Amino acid sequence: MIEKNPRYVNLYIGIPFCPSICSYCSFGSYLYKNDEALDQYLDILTEEMKNISSIIRELALKVKTIYIGGGTPSLLNPKQLNRFLSYTQNLFSSNISREFSFEAGRPDTISEEKLLLLKDYGVNRISINPQTMNSDTLKRVGRNHTPADFYKAFELARKIGFRSINMDFINGLPGETLKDAELNMACVDRFKPENVTVHSLSIKRGSDFHKKNYVNTTNSINTEIMETLYKKHLQTIGMHIYYLYRQKNITNNSDNCGYAFSGYESQYNINIIEEIQTVIAMGAGATSKIVDGNNIVRIGNNKDLKTYASKLSSNTEQIKKMLSRILTD
Repeated sequence: MIEKNPRYVNLYIGIPFCPSICSYCSFGSYLYKNDEALDQYLDILTEEMKNISSIIRELALKVKTIYIGGGTPSLLNPKQLNRFLSYTQNLFSSNISREFSFEAGRPDTISEEKLLLLKDYGVNRISINPQTMNSDTLKRVGRNHTPADFYKAFELARKIGFRSINMDFINGLPGETLKDAELNMACVDRFKPENVTVHSLSIKRGSDFHKKNYVNTTNSINTEIMETLYKKHLQTIGMHIYYLYRQKNITNNSDNCGYAFSGYESQYNINIIEEIQTVIAMGAGATSKIVDGNNIVRIGNNKDLKTYASKLSSNTEQIKKMLSRILTD
């Protein structure tokens, strides 16, 4: 899964818009206002995708994975989603060998029509992320969906035929206790996702929590107990930890852990952490990670949409020059 080969690349394509901004989020996401803004963004993004596709063909690179992230990609309406997936398929999918992931993170943005489009265009792994099954906590952190929205979205995804589904939970959300962790694991037992990621709350600069000087000290003992419960429960039902990473200002100096049943590990997730294969990232605020021997060269797109658009050519040319040199060394 993580073979070192300079011709292997993984693609990240970002849709940095959300229906609301979560209190813990510091990503460069824009609050959704209207479809016109999304259409304008897709115009810029598809231009960048064409540029990267040309580089992949010219250098005979092999796409190992595609990951559609955000933001909230499932915020796109069906017409926009069809347009975007059509471009993605035409430009990249014939070259993909294994994994095509889509982050349908907000259950309230998912519909049967959208899931059918994802299935038709070859997406074989999706994320539907409750973060918690406590409806009061969801309101507290600025997520507009309910546990019932999650139930509906997950059941639809299974009905349509998705066989690799990820669920995310966040340990250490304000006010949560061991009872909430038990409720989350009951949800896992009920729906049986192939992947579960347990994030420990990180107070990041740029997040609403950071601006309000929120420090999660009252929950420190609870979150440590809850983390132990998550680990024991997920391993008891047959999952194993296949990747982990740590962030600054993280609750209890803990880890973010990805769990999976054997055979359902996400190759993209492994590569983004291990940094063994190149990741070419497209979209505002996205950062490519070019593997140059034992070095990682980062080439970032600007978060500002106008600056992102103005630097498309120079950034893609920089990526091309770097990959060309690596392949000829």
